[in-house]
Amino acid sequence: MNGSIAQSTQPAETPPGRSISSGLPRWQRLLLWSLAAGGLVWLWAVDPAESHVYPRCLLHELTGLNCPGCGSTRAVHALLHGDLAGALGYNALFTLVLPLAGGWVTWHWLHAGRTRWPAASGRWLLVVLLAFGLARNIPCHPFNMLAPRAGAGQEKTPAIDTTDAGERAGTAR
Repeated sequence: MNGSIAQSTQPAETPPGRSISSGLPRWQRLLLWSLAAGGLVWLWAVDPAESHVYPRCLLHELTGLNCPGCGSTRAVHALLHGDLAGALGYNALFTLVLPLAGGWVTWHWLHAGRTRWPAASGRWLLVVLLAFGLARNIPCHPFNMLAPRAGAGQEKTPAIDTTDAGERAGTAR
């Protein structure tokens, strides 16, 4: 009996091909990262505002209200094209929280899973999401600025006039 107690108190070794932090085999992590990269390439190439390939928000389709996530796909597309203003126009909360979430994931990954998400953070995140969801549906200024704007970040720039000044004036030599 003493031998079994001594064995149970020793840390379990990680099986080959597995990580302590993720609990997934390396091939599954590689597959997930590959799918994520492929999804980002697809999202970069296919504009969600122009394509019907992407799913539409069920809440918005049924009620006309914007959920806290409305505009997130278009915001990622805008960010992948370097359009920060457009991303903020589509979903400001998502655009501002994305670097924080990325930083937390990186911190967690660097510390091999020894960090944990604080329990109170989940409650605060829920409160922020609900408040943002309510605020972006108030139809008056400044709250209406939180709703996803159609064509955000796609302001038309004046076309460059390439005609010769003489041609514009109607004079030929």
